[in-house]
Amino acid sequence: MKRNVWMTLLLLFSAVVGMALVAYSTSLGPGVGGDATIYITSARNLLGGRGLGLIEADGSFRLLPYFPPGYPLALSLLGLSGLDLVPLSRWLNVLLFGGLVILSGKILFSATSKHSVAFLGSLLFALSPVLVPVSSWAMSEPLALLLGFGSLWFVVKALKQGEITAALVLSGLLSGLAILTRYNAAAFGITGGLFLLFSGKLPRLKKLLHSALFAILSLLPVGIWLWVDLHLTASVSSRRIELPVNLGNALLDFWKDFQNSLQFWLLPDSWVYTPRLPAVLMNLLVPAVLAAILVWYLVWVARFKKRGDEKPETRTWIPLLAVFSLVFLVVTVLVKFTTYPPITINARMLSPMHVSLLLLVLLLLDASGSAFTKARWGSTAIAIILFLGVLWYGWITLHIVPQYHRLGLGYLSVNWQQSDTLKAIEKIPADTALVTNQEMLVLFWTGRAAYPLKEIYAAKPSTEYYRYGDGWDMKDSGQVLFKEGEAALILFDTISDQVWELYRDDTPEWVNMLTNGLFVVYDGNDGGIYLYNEP
Repeated sequence: MKRNVWMTLLLLFSAVVGMALVAYSTSLGPGVGGDATIYITSARNLLGGRGLGLIEADGSFRLLPYFPPGYPLALSLLGLSGLDLVPLSRWLNVLLFGGLVILSGKILFSATSKHSVAFLGSLLFALSPVLVPVSSWAMSEPLALLLGFGSLWFVVKALKQGEITAALVLSGLLSGLAILTRYNAAAFGITGGLFLLFSGKLPRLKKLLHSALFAILSLLPVGIWLWVDLHLTASVSSRRIELPVNLGNALLDFWKDFQNSLQFWLLPDSWVYTPRLPAVLMNLLVPAVLAAILVWYLVWVARFKKRGDEKPETRTWIPLLAVFSLVFLVVTVLVKFTTYPPITINARMLSPMHVSLLLLVLLLLDASGSAFTKARWGSTAIAIILFLGVLWYGWITLHIVPQYHRLGLGYLSVNWQQSDTLKAIEKIPADTALVTNQEMLVLFWTGRAAYPLKEIYAAKPSTEYYRYGDGWDMKDSGQVLFKEGEAALILFDTISDQVWELYRDDTPEWVNMLTNGLFVVYDGNDGGIYLYNEP
């Protein structure tokens, strides 16, 4: 009992450290970008009785686009308190991160029974340069991570109990809620179902029954949502199936993004953006680390799994985490290559794999230390390695957090809060439609839906440059209204970055031509407001 009390206190300490870092980094507000604006606005519309989605610039309602509804539903539930959803999203993610830190420590302690491994391991999560930034944005990952790994926690308990108990029911429910929050959280459900079906010594009929119950509970929430989505939009979260034209190039692009994302697991941001290591080493770093983990795991399977002194939880958690990592990668690849708009591969998207591989490495480290050395020396060596890891992650993260604290994140950053162009929008009459290259930014700050500047979403560059209103696509409602004098064009300076991939060195010429001859209503420090003709 005393051991459990001490372990609880240690894990609470780690959680407080992680939560304090996230709270400090979001002192100017949580990170809000385009996706977060959709989440928050959809939740507000639901609370206002308009439905879970967005009111478009033409006044029509659009069901929550692209995303499953778990996170905005959670926000709307909290919003019943009457408090503003933006600060609520901040504190929700702070608490969720604390819960994930505690859960990671509990997993490590249940598998190793070692205070040092569980405590130092939980500190690694609290100081993670991936998870702290992820939790600093008003996004769905923190909720999906806690629900998903909570589901796996109860899967392990259900396997140990061998009966239909609360653990089995909770594992299915949490898996279903995780999938309802992030579609790629289906990896939790697939992994849990596979282990319930093929692990343990239960009779085959019982395994089938347990896995079937788990599958029903996992699929029920998202199944209801998909029925609603398909019924109302004839698509899944406004995405459609679309295979890549060139699979080889698509794979190369995926590997490049995947490799760049994983570098942030190991190195400071500045080392990745401005490499301090030779290019050869940077390119070999991720493959070498992944190969090392794979070989390490295979050695454990071949040798250490035969040891009789390993805890049953260890023998379950190590393969469970390895299988989850593989399943998650496969699910991510399939979604990336089969849906449009395509998902973005970055450190945030791959955060579930970061958690699973970090847990896997920690458990393999403990198993290796116990197998090759005397327990005392093995424990000491492991503690030293973990302590050095804590120092490394702490050094990286403590360079990130002050920058977030000082400059802010996303639409709540200092730059956007000081934007004079945003302030000038307030003077545009309410009956004048808006067209902009930053429609989510305008929606977040003004509450006004705007037509998108469709040129930034073009699949290929235009061969003829033109001023806005005289473009090739006169079925574009925003451009039609603009030419008829019923809309204003709000063009932020970010336009150059948005079309750089299309026009490269010709970008300045294209941007200048876009506003050439238009009437300038306002010329600000970060953009301008234009009309087609002088009023």
